[in-house]
Order: sequence, then structure tokens, then C-alpha cells
Amino acid sequence: MNKLQLAKRSFIHAVGVCAYISLVAFAVTSRAGQNFPDNILAPLLMLTVLVFSVGVMGMLIFAKPLMMYLDGQKKEALWLVIYTLLWLAVFITIILLIVGLKM
Repeated sequence: MNKLQLAKRSFIHAVGVCAYISLVAFAVTSRAGQNFPDNILAPLLMLTVLVFSVGVMGMLIFAKPLMMYLDGQKKEALWLVIYTLLWLAVFITIILLIVGLKM
């Protein structure tokens, strides 16, 4: 896999990460005005969502590079992770610029 293909695949992974995060953020903010129960259910829900999210992020960011690494494509696997993180940094910068413009 050449670097352009790795960059394209990493872009798709990063978009998937952002889409999932957006979905979770929307779900959380849509419930922000409503009261959570003051019992064990609120922290149980939050921790379960956290663990689920870590699993999803692990799959989106590291599953394909791990398979590539185990197939002997060590250099390409490393570049795929690096490119994915760079795309995420670009997305973070864009979001910060949008938030800064709205202030």
C-alpha cells in the first residue's frame, strides 16, 4: 500500500472517529437539560459509554494497523496510525477555529 492509499484510508478512519464522537456528543447534549437519576444508574451509564467508546476508537484507529503489522507490513501500519492521528489533529484545529469564530 503506497502513502497516498494510506492517507486516504486514514482519512476515512478519522472521519469515522469524528462521526462517532459527534453522535455521542449529540446524545449527551440532547439529554443535558434533563435530570439524571441520583443513584447508581448515572455513573454506570457514563462508565459503560466510556468503555464502549474506547472499544470503538480502538477498532477505528488501531484494528487495521494491527492486522497490517501482523501481516508483516510494519512500516505501513505505523504510517496508517500516524496519518490517522494527523487527520484528527487537522479536524481538531478546524473545530477549534469554528468555535473561536463563534465566540
